[in-house]
Amino acid sequence: KSIFYSFSHKNKMEERVSLKSTQNDNFDIDDYPSPQTKKINKIFHLGIIFGIIIICCFLTLFVISKSDHIISDPQNSSHQNSFTEDHIKEQKYKRLVEWLLKSGARIEGVEGKSMFAGGGRGLYATKNLTEQENAFSIPSSLWISDRNALRRSIVLYLSDDEFVKSYLDKPGDSWGLILMLEYEQYNPFSFWKPYTDFIPKPASAIGWSDAEINEMQSDILRINVKENQKYIETTYNELMVYLIEKYPHFYNSENNTYESFLASTLTCWSRTFETTPSSGLPMERGLVPLGDLLNHHAGIPQTHWQMTLDTTNKCDTHDPLTFEFYAPQSKNAGEQILVSYSDTRATSDWVQWAGFVPLESNYGDFITLTISENNNTNENINKTAEEILNQMPVNKTTWVGIDGLIPEPFIEEYITSRYQITPAEISQGLLIEALGELADYLRNFEKNLNTTLEQDLLELDNQDKNKLGFKRFQALTFRSRFKKIIRKIIDNLRIRAKRSDPKIENLFDLKDENSIVYNFDDNEWSFSSKIGYSLVIISINQI
Repeated sequence: KSIFYSFSHKNKMEERVSLKSTQNDNFDIDDYPSPQTKKINKIFHLGIIFGIIIICCFLTLFVISKSDHIISDPQNSSHQNSFTEDHIKEQKYKRLVEWLLKSGARIEGVEGKSMFAGGGRGLYATKNLTEQENAFSIPSSLWISDRNALRRSIVLYLSDDEFVKSYLDKPGDSWGLILMLEYEQYNPFSFWKPYTDFIPKPASAIGWSDAEINEMQSDILRINVKENQKYIETTYNELMVYLIEKYPHFYNSENNTYESFLASTLTCWSRTFETTPSSGLPMERGLVPLGDLLNHHAGIPQTHWQMTLDTTNKCDTHDPLTFEFYAPQSKNAGEQILVSYSDTRATSDWVQWAGFVPLESNYGDFITLTISENNNTNENINKTAEEILNQMPVNKTTWVGIDGLIPEPFIEEYITSRYQITPAEISQGLLIEALGELADYLRNFEKNLNTTLEQDLLELDNQDKNKLGFKRFQALTFRSRFKKIIRKIIDNLRIRAKRSDPKIENLFDLKDENSIVYNFDDNEWSFSSKIGYSLVIISINQI
């Protein structure tokens, strides 16, 4: 088209020039620029302009690269990224609130906002709130809940499938709720889209890497996390893979990956409210918009929310259940509204499900001490600790809390098992010797951990929390807590021995040559058995 246009245009120009030349004999057609010439000139001028723009861009980048407070300052760059993330979160929050208000929720005097740049969000008072003042109400139609899964989501259709139904009928796991979330978050037309876009990634330690879990230095936490990870992975391979293959128009391998399923599962297991309304309706789990922004603080009254039947709720006349939240404490405008998740949970439970260690509370922390007997020590020298413990009956287990006090019946059980005597035969010398063995065992246990209590506390005291990183801070706080309990137990054993014999100065000098040492590097129990009687194994489980 362009070639035809150029030739036709040239012919017309020559006709006009020819006509004009009859009027002026001195006119030369070469003096009139042809279309090709004009085109070349235009390209030339555009090239010059483009070159100038390129040079300006390079000069701009050069100036920026030399700036001390933009590109070359990674800390400032992270602040810029945090600003962008916070801006995105704020836009999502505005869409969530618009959706809630439009759909029948009532919000008075509260708002969700970031606690610090790039950090998580909390719920803050926008006006002065009095204790037990109703702050917001969320109708059940807006929850992502067990009941909505079976009434208003794709799970209702899937429940006709006998294989899927076998999972939906399992008590406690809320697989229907999880399948609802896994579908709705990838459905661009979902009614719950403003909410699913706002839900953050779960912080539960079940989603952490092996290296991050090992930083906790807790065998019990590692075992519990691994068991839950295996259970979730097995369910994904059985249930989710089945749904992807049979119902590809609902689920697909691109969106519904194992990582996505793990996140949905942990979200439903850790962020839901267990709804037990006074109306007598069956208990269910539900993700409640706005309600899941409430952060934890120990010691706050837990009577801050309830389920009520709101007959004026026109949004859902078939199920007018409403989540009503009342301020647990009087709050001034701008203060964060906090609630207590629980005041008696152990630190390991906090980390496993919530992914953090509450600094103000360690009431539920404890370690367990277990006594087992083994009459065939020579046969077990080359066996692992797990193999030995599996074949041993447990005679006695005790829990030692943050006070570090071992109950007297446990000490008596240890002595009678250790020396194969009756309680009446326990002498003062055997008591002091047993206390020394227990103290020495606990001390060796701590020595074989990767770090000491002093090292952990030193790093905590000398480093800013933000510089340490979130998970590193949690690890140091977590493992220093159970080490403090061990130290407290050792100190109490020393006091107990000194009470029996005031001459005792160093309890660790009482170590018996037949005591048992745990080799953490090889994961084996090593024995020093010169005498043929039963040795006693003390197994320690951290918080």
